Amino acid sequence: MQAEQGLTLVEMLVAMAIMGIVFVLVTNWQVSTLSISTRTNAMSQRLTDLTDATGYVGDRVRAAIAVRDSGFTVNASGATAATNSGKCDAVTPCLALLIPESDEQLKGAVTLSDSSATPKIGPLSTTGVRYRVYVYRMEPRSILNADDRMDDAWADDSTNKVMVLREYRGVVASGSVTATVCPEAVTTAAGSTTSCNALATHFRTASAFSGLQPYLVTDHLSLTNASGGALTPFAWDAGTRTITLRFQTKQSVRGNVTFLPATPYTLKVQARNVAP
Repeated sequence: MQAEQGLTLVEMLVAMAIMGIVFVLVTNWQVSTLSISTRTNAMSQRLTDLTDATGYVGDRVRAAIAVRDSGFTVNASGATAATNSGKCDAVTPCLALLIPESDEQLKGAVTLSDSSATPKIGPLSTTGVRYRVYVYRMEPRSILNADDRMDDAWADDSTNKVMVLREYRGVVASGSVTATVCPEAVTTAAGSTTSCNALATHFRTASAFSGLQPYLVTDHLSLTNASGGALTPFAWDAGTRTITLRFQTKQSVRGNVTFLPATPYTLKVQARNVAP
């Protein structure tokens, strides 16, 4: 009768070592898969936000009747060093648009016109139109209130130079609306000038826009690419009446800093309503 044989101690130790190696490999694979999934989801969300923001600004450009990208400040009276004193320069680039907008409250109530013989911008004799000034400005993420931004300690660190894009809009003027009055003139035109033509003229030459209300468009942007080269988010070509929008996101996901897309997202939009 042959004696029964079991596993020797050496065989058991070898088997346990193999099982340990397999367990470590499986765990590492799961962690790696989770990390990749997290980064992929974050990248997808950032690209979606970037596409939406670029399309949103592009639509505004197409509707604009006047465009500027330099030579003015935004809400400078209440600005601080953290907001670059309201300047529009390479530190906080800007794009300003003058846009006529239909307004149900004005339809049939007033004809916005100008009797002067000077050249006009836009449909100044159209009933039911108000004119708004929109300014898009790249700003440090730190200027946002805590309630207006997602929790992200890395992005909040100013040394990482994460930017946001904000839209500044004119505040609706109070009081009655009468003929030749642009409802936004109180906050966008010089002094007591209220005619639509004067507002358009002022827009083209103003050194400052004040009293505008900021709204967040998108977060986690960068003014430099992965190599440290500078990006120009707004470039106005008056000759072709074309705005070039160029954006790139910057985010740290599970310790990896990622610039998306690898080449800055670029969109050229013609401001077709701007007079040549």
